[in-house]
Amino acid sequence: MTIDPDAERQADLWDRWSRSVPHLYPDRDPSRIVEFLAELVGSGVALELGAGDGRVAIPLARTGASVVGLEIASGLASKMRKASVGLDLTVAEADMAEFSLAQSPDLIYCIRSTFFHLGTQERQLRCLELCGRQLASDGLLVLDCFVPDLHLLQRQSEVTVSGYADDAVELRACSVDPIQQRIVYRAIRLATGAPVSVLPVEQRFCWPAELDLMARCAGFELRSRFANFEGEEFTPGCTRHVSVYGRRSER
Repeated sequence: MTIDPDAERQADLWDRWSRSVPHLYPDRDPSRIVEFLAELVGSGVALELGAGDGRVAIPLARTGASVVGLEIASGLASKMRKASVGLDLTVAEADMAEFSLAQSPDLIYCIRSTFFHLGTQERQLRCLELCGRQLASDGLLVLDCFVPDLHLLQRQSEVTVSGYADDAVELRACSVDPIQQRIVYRAIRLATGAPVSVLPVEQRFCWPAELDLMARCAGFELRSRFANFEGEEFTPGCTRHVSVYGRRSER
């Protein structure tokens, strides 16, 4: 079977992350995300696309849901598997644009703009089409994505400080191709007595309107859109959105 080069690239990038950091996003509390998703899935089956090390999938499984964590990077999948022993959580190592499940989930979700890690529009649409085939007839799809930054699109590159301590500083170097809708950044850590660490992220972003159109092509329609998992109103000034889709109704 031919493996998509974009999928291979993403697996390699995130395996580098898994070897370099103990946990993805260790300082971010997932409790509100878990509450939001738990209200939607109840005791049903939830599928997380790009589940990483299980930061959300594991606590969601503790609420009583049956969870499948889909992850392309074997290192992150291994961490999730070890951390979820005893829970109703199945770890599936697969590409978000090439997966198949034995059961139909009641909820499919993808958080922290992980959907944008699919590097082409074709792969993003393929992912949505697979979600349409796999999802239960009355199931829901939740996508949490950033809204493209107009100022960054104009500058096309920037370097920012993302964290610092007495003996270390963390930088984020970012480059944007507004035509191809691609963003590439490197998380750089400089610390006393330690080698320089450079970790990559590459994404293909899109606007909410394009996401809605791709979802519609895959048989979905937008049910609701929020500014965050607290359920606040989505407005033109919001920097991200949480979009909930259901199957498109026949008219």
